[in-house]
Formats: sequence, C-alpha cells, structure tokens
Amino acid sequence: MDKKDCPYAFICHHQIKIQCNPLNKETILNKIYEILHSITVRKDHFISKSSKLGRFLISGQSQMKLKHLLDLNSCLAIALDENHRSRSNTQRININLLLGTIEKEGAKNADVIVNSISLRNYASGAIAKALYTAGGKQYHSECKTQLDSLGAEDIGSTSGSFFGCKKVYHIPFLSSCKSISWLKDKLKCCLEKANKESMKSIAIPAIGIGKIGLQIDQVIPGMFDVISNYSHQHKNNTSLKTVYFVTLPTQTDHHRQFRALLRDRNDSLIGQQDQLIATSDTMQCPDNTVTATISAAIPFNQIHDHKTIPLVTKSSNSNVVHKSNLSYELYFTVHCYNESKCKLFRVNLYHGNIMGATTKSILDMTALCDQHRQLKTLDGIMESNSPQHTLKTLQYLPNFHSNYNLYQICPYGCLTGVNQLLKSISTYGDQSVSLPLPGIEFNEEHTYQIFKAIELFLTNNDHNGNRLDCIDFALGSKDRVEEIATWIREEITKSRLKLRWEITFNRTKQQNGFKIIYVSKFFTKMNQLQSIINEYGQSWGSFEIADDDYFIHVDKNRWHQISLEFWCQYNTILVGYNQNKMIRIHGYESDILKAISAIHKLFASRLKEKSDIEVQEVIAKNIPWYAVIDQSKVQFDSKLNYEIVKNYEIYCHNKTKMIFNVDSGRKSIDYKEMIITVDGKQYPIGQFASSCKDIAVPPHWDTADGITDGYYRTFDVTNPKERNEISLLLGNHQILRLTRIQNWNLYRRYQIMKKEVESTVQKYQPGTQVERKLFHGTTTANTDIICRKGFDRDFSGKSRGSALGTGTYFAISATTSLSYGKTLIIARVLTGVYANAGCSNKPNLSIIPGSKSERIHSVVDNMNNPSVFVVSNDNSAYPEYIVHV
Repeated sequence: MDKKDCPYAFICHHQIKIQCNPLNKETILNKIYEILHSITVRKDHFISKSSKLGRFLISGQSQMKLKHLLDLNSCLAIALDENHRSRSNTQRININLLLGTIEKEGAKNADVIVNSISLRNYASGAIAKALYTAGGKQYHSECKTQLDSLGAEDIGSTSGSFFGCKKVYHIPFLSSCKSISWLKDKLKCCLEKANKESMKSIAIPAIGIGKIGLQIDQVIPGMFDVISNYSHQHKNNTSLKTVYFVTLPTQTDHHRQFRALLRDRNDSLIGQQDQLIATSDTMQCPDNTVTATISAAIPFNQIHDHKTIPLVTKSSNSNVVHKSNLSYELYFTVHCYNESKCKLFRVNLYHGNIMGATTKSILDMTALCDQHRQLKTLDGIMESNSPQHTLKTLQYLPNFHSNYNLYQICPYGCLTGVNQLLKSISTYGDQSVSLPLPGIEFNEEHTYQIFKAIELFLTNNDHNGNRLDCIDFALGSKDRVEEIATWIREEITKSRLKLRWEITFNRTKQQNGFKIIYVSKFFTKMNQLQSIINEYGQSWGSFEIADDDYFIHVDKNRWHQISLEFWCQYNTILVGYNQNKMIRIHGYESDILKAISAIHKLFASRLKEKSDIEVQEVIAKNIPWYAVIDQSKVQFDSKLNYEIVKNYEIYCHNKTKMIFNVDSGRKSIDYKEMIITVDGKQYPIGQFASSCKDIAVPPHWDTADGITDGYYRTFDVTNPKERNEISLLLGNHQILRLTRIQNWNLYRRYQIMKKEVESTVQKYQPGTQVERKLFHGTTTANTDIICRKGFDRDFSGKSRGSALGTGTYFAISATTSLSYGKTLIIARVLTGVYANAGCSNKPNLSIIPGSKSERIHSVVDNMNNPSVFVVSNDNSAYPEYIVHV
C-alpha cells in the first residue's frame, strides 16, 4: 500500500499486503482508501505511565479488555508507547558532600582518600594528624617507608586498610607554594591516578582552608572545575563514578557554599563547559554530565552554631526527630530569555526528597481545606477549574524552616491557578520556589498550561526586579522527571510558547509516556469508547489508620514535612484528624500500600527513639556529667550524657581502652585523663554528685572484690536460705544449679528506674505493686548477653512473635517461660501501672489515667488475672538469677 495515499500517519507505520486477482487490485485499493477517508481519528495528549490510565495500559489486563471493547464497538483504540530511550553510554561523575572526617566517613564511603602532608612530617597539619592518630603504628611505619623519598611535585600512595578503604593518596601541599592552582593540579593528578588504578570513588577533604588561609569560595569551585575538566577529557573511559567532598559537620560556611554551587551549577559549573550543555535541538544526554547531591550525616538545619557551650555539651543531632534522605539531584534546566538575551526565568526539574530543596520557599499542595478534608476520595480534584479556590486557600508560613518559607494550598483546582500563585509568591518577596509536582494525573497538556501561566506572569511583571525568577519542580520518580522533561522539549519544539525558551542543562532520556489513538466511523462511538477506557483506570481511594500515635503527637512542622515527603515519594495525601485520633491516606491503592509500609517504619523508629529519650533523661537526672568551660561546670545534654555514661562503664570494666568516640565520632573522650576533645580543643570533664550514689549493694552479694563502676561477676549460689527462696518461686521444678548475677551497672540503672516508677505509682495509683520477681525463658546462647548488657526489646518477637506487642516478655509461671527456651532467668521487673495489651508487633503507648503524658509501665495478657507481663523499657528489668532445672 502506498504511504502517500494514506490519510493517517500512524497507519503508514504498518504494511498492508493484499492477495487478489490483479484485475481486482485497483478496485480493492479504492475501496480501502474510501474506508480510510470515511473514518475519524482522535489522538489524545501524552499521558504518564503513572496516571490511572497509564497504570491500566501497562497492566496485564489492558490488551484483553481493549480487544473485548473492539468486539463490542465499531471503534478501535490504539495505545502507543512512544518512549524512545537514549542509548548513550555516557558515564557520569557524581560529586557528593559528605559530613564527617576523612579518616572515618571518607574512608567508609570511598575507595581512595586524599591526605595533605608536609614532606617527612606525616603528622603535620590537621588532616594529616587525624590520619596519623587513627592509623596506628603500622600506618606510621608504612608512611616512613613509602613516603620518605617523595618529592615536592609527587603524589605518594599507601595502603588504606588502616582506615577501611583501598588506598591513601598523599599530596605534599604543606611543602608547596600552597596556592589554589597547585592544589587543583595535584587533585587532577589524584583523579588520574585513581582512574589508572581502577578506583570507583575518591574522597577529598577541605585542603588549605584552615591556617593556610585559602578561601572556601576558591577551593570548592576549584574542585568542581577539576572534576568537570577531568570528566570532559575522559568521557566514556573512566572508572571513577563518585567524588566525595568531605567537610566537618560544624563547618556550616562550607555547607552553604556547596549548596549554593549545587543550586547554580548550571551557571557556574555547567556553563563553563560547552560540552556539558544540551541545546534545545538535541535529545541526547550531555557527553559527561557532572551531578551533585547532598549525602549528609545530619540535616543542615540541625547543625549547631559555633558557640562553645552547645558545641561541647550538646549532641549534634539531639533534636533530630527524623533523618530524611536528602538526596536531591538536578536533571533538567530550561531558561526563558527576552529579546536582549537576558535571562528572565528558570525552570529546574529535580529528582529526590523535597526537603533537600535549595529555593527560598516551598509550595505544599496537600493542605486540604475544611470542605475537601471531609471527602472520602479526591479523584480528579486537581483538574477542576477553580483558580479562585487556590487563592482563597493560600496560606503563608514564613520561616517555616531555617532555609525556606512555606506556602500551602488546597489541591482542588490547583493546576488552573498557577499564574495567581506565582503572583502571590512574588508579592511576598520570594525569588525562588520549589513545587513538588503530582506524580499522577499530570499530562503533556498540563505542562503546556504551566509554561503558559509562567509566560503570562512574566509578561505582566517584566519590570519588577525583585520578582520570582525560578521554579524548581521536584518529583520522587525519576521516570516522571524524564516524562516531563520530554514534554517540555516537545513544547519548545512546537513553538506554541510565545517567549524564547532554551534548554541549558539536560541529563534525562526521552520518555514520552502513552498516547491513545481512537479510530471510528462514528464520532459518538469514539466518545463512548473513550469514556469506557477512562473508567477502566483505577480511581483514587482512601484508607484510614486509627490510634497511630506517631502522627497524633507529632508537632506541626514535622507533620508538614511528612506530608510533603509522602506526596513527593508515594503520590499520597495525608489528612490528620486529631480529635478522632485518625489519619486518612488518599491515593491509588498500590501507592497507599507503600505509604502504609513507610508509616509503620516511621512509627517503629519513633517508638524506639521515644523510649531511648526516656532512658537518657532518667540517666541524665541521676548520673549527670559535665564539661568545664571557662571555669564553669556545664552539664551535657541527655543524649550525650547517656553515651558518656555507657562508655565510662565499659572503661571501668576494661581500662586498657581509654579513648572513646562519642556524638557519631565528632567528639572523643579520654577517661584516664578525664578530657573531652572537640574540634582539636580539650575540656576537662567530670561527674556531678548524684542520687545514684545512695543506691545500696544488695546484702546477699559477694563483695570480696569490691563493687566499683563496671563491676560484673556471676556466682553459684550455695546459701540454703537463698536457694529456698528461689525454690518457692519455681514450684514443682527442681533446681539443678543456681547462679547469681552481680552486674553493678545494670542493677544501678534498674534502681534509678525503680525510683521513677515508684514516684509515678504513688502519684496516680497508690497501692499498686511496683516490682515483681518473674521468669524469662531464653536460649543458652543469649544468656551471657543478657547477663552482661541486660534485656533488649529489639529482640522482641524473635522466637515466638509479639502477640502482646513489642517488648521483653516475663511470666509468673516458670513452666510458661520454659516453653520459650531451656535456660530460665529470674528477673526483678518493674510492672507498675499496667494495661491490657493492644495491637501485636508494636508497644502499647497508653497514658496512665489522670496523667497527661506518663506512659503505662507494662502490658498484660489478662487484667483480672495476669500471667504474662511485657515491658518496653530495657531498664525496667534486672536479670538476677540463672536457674538450671
């Protein structure tokens, strides 16, 4: 069949063969042409694979259902998957910011770490000294052997096994002219050497910015230049995949500089290299794209200031509720220019966590108004034409976060109110905003409408120098980023837009999504078929979670953060109803299931954190430690205090180890000298007089060796009176061997907790039994760990599940406990105020009646006649005896 005679291009993609008598060929062809000219064809806009119709089309049921429709209707629907993915073999080098030290976090993440040394003096300078201290004698010996002949322009190499990496490269920066050009040249040589030795990653510290005096605004851009040039020269033949820039968590200036470069890299980094720019007429990825992500040990907003007291005495992440993954990568940038080629506006596409945004503000599209909060389904509400509703529900929360302001709108009709939103944000003075796009009902036409709204905004606000000039669209799905980038490229090519747009950065592959073509002789049949197919797609639903304490008690700022993350990552909207103690999750069924799983993980993490905080506060109250700063004793915060107490107990038990790292390695303590070291400075430490000094040693303990911190012994019990007391507890079971556990640290913590429980019981339920002697069954392998370190709720459910919730299980009957393990432990347990067990596999967080925040102390299997008690605080039980029966 001749293509030029076919009226529809999509039919020309197929070859029609006709077998007939040659005399009838012309008649048959004319009949076919007549049929083709009589049919109507309608092509929809491209739709996302993540949309409800897209999900249906990629499902296994779609072809069968479409064929069934064809049989029932005089109409044909053709679903075209027009994803022409680039096959570029381009290799990218990622630049990651890593908070920590080169000898720890750097060596942990990279194959190679870079050291700055002075010739023949391998402990000179802060970086070299840190490696020299951590490496030990063997490292010292290897440095002397391998580096003594090193020249001023050479790069030395030693084994990285002392730190957990493969190699250490040594550049003699401290013996050089100490210039930025010298440093850049040697860093380039390090990259070349790493590639030659087939290394995949390299970690570089902030060299020269201390006493040497190099400026951070020279060092960081210099590093970017080196990596960019290296990437250009090597293109597809480099083994290096990642370069880490390592800086201390307290060096906030470095973090801000790196984040600024991350935000403007398409101007300051990509713009320097022509080969890194993807112009509007290419669909390929740049030959060697350099990307940057944030891979931080702690969120930037949690870094304390440089004042000495909080720097020394507070845990660096003591206020962190949730450590988000701040990976946030730029994939696509398009600029709008005026006739004078001046930049008017910039649109970026990012993939990752919206909380890693670098703009001045963030737009939250999940804040349902009172009217729409009551809906059971939100299906299609964003497509409603109601720009007035968008403005009516707009809320402005300045300084919501240390780095940005927050805008909130109801999602109803939000896609039609973009122009009004831009005006409002600009009026508030914010010049950039991040917008987490929906990963669902957002198609090619929506992309055009948004850019059309941006152009209208620019036309009406062209002379306002302080207006909004940048939008970052954020998506949790990389496929969605590539779909939208493809649609933007298509819009620029179609020339429907009035202003001049140009792609200035692109690392995406072409991915159009789906397009449906309807073919029918009857227009009404086509409409019917389109309506039926749209109904096949799954609709938004909702699911309610009741009594979920994680969301009920979370603060307002954290709730907004969670809502944004779930919208971006799982395409779901969370609605909280505090009065009913319930949250509703809106979304597609598969997305809701993912969100529920994520909620359970958050809930479990928060429960553990909450329990840890309770223990830390009790320890800080009863065993407080301090640092001497400017001749004043300043107490450590509860989290850091807990670390100090735990490590001190280890030191007392084994004094061969004197130096311990605390606060995730940011501080170190020498217990022999009683000194804490922070950023190279030392401060004396000590222990305040505490109430735990009054705790008496049990009278039946063997104290011949003396009871001190870290004391731990076990003794076989031969005392008839003591054995008889245990026999009465055991009932019909005969004692073969009885071992007493004497663990002073565990016992002391238990007694501290006992005072807290006694106080609470006296206040809310006077007369309630505070303490019981109960049984715990376990395996022989676990017994020694329990005796030395105590019970651990994290092992809950390992043997039989957690039918009464997570925690440590104890029974009144020895027979019951023996069914869980052949080794029997008798423990003192603070059962205190108890309640019936709630859901399985999670702790019961019920509040004691009459109290605002005091939690119950244990849960039971039967309130009237309990036989099993479960405690979720590890300090609420002390292992006292091991019984062999």
